[in-house]
Amino acid sequence: MPEAGKANGAAVATNCRVSFPHVKLAIVVGICGVIPFTPGPRDAHHEIILGDVIVSQSVVQYDLGRQYPGSFEYKDTNEEALGRLNVEIRSLLSKLNGLRARRAFDSDMRCFLSLLQEDLELAAQYPEPGTDRLYEATYRHVDKDMPM
Repeated sequence: MPEAGKANGAAVATNCRVSFPHVKLAIVVGICGVIPFTPGPRDAHHEIILGDVIVSQSVVQYDLGRQYPGSFEYKDTNEEALGRLNVEIRSLLSKLNGLRARRAFDSDMRCFLSLLQEDLELAAQYPEPGTDRLYEATYRHVDKDMPM
C-alpha cells in the first residue's frame, strides 16, 4: 500500500478485485491493533507475535458510529457495521471452527510456509519473538510524512 489507513486499504482491495476478477477469496494480513494475548483464562493465554495470522468471524471498525454532543455512540453489530459475509465465506469460517479442519489448515499452512522459506530468492524467514515490538496502548505512532 502507498500509505497506512482504511481508505488506502479499501482502494487496494478494490483495485485487486478489478485486476483479478477470478480470485474468490483474498486474505489480507497485517498488524491491525490486536491484543498481544489470546482471550481466555490466564493459564491458557498464548502470546500473539509478529508473523502470526489471526482468523476471525468478524471485524470491528473502532471508529464507526454517531457523534453526539459530548459522546460517541459505537455501532457494534456486524451487519450494522460491515454487512453480512457471503455464504462462501461463512461456510469457510464454519469449517475452520471444526477441530479436524483447524488441524488440516495448520498442517497445510506449515507446508506452505516451509516452501516459502526454502525459496532462496525470497529470503523469507519467520521473525524471532524477540524482534516483536509491543507498545503501551497510549503510545502514539507517528507517520514520518505526517505533521505532529
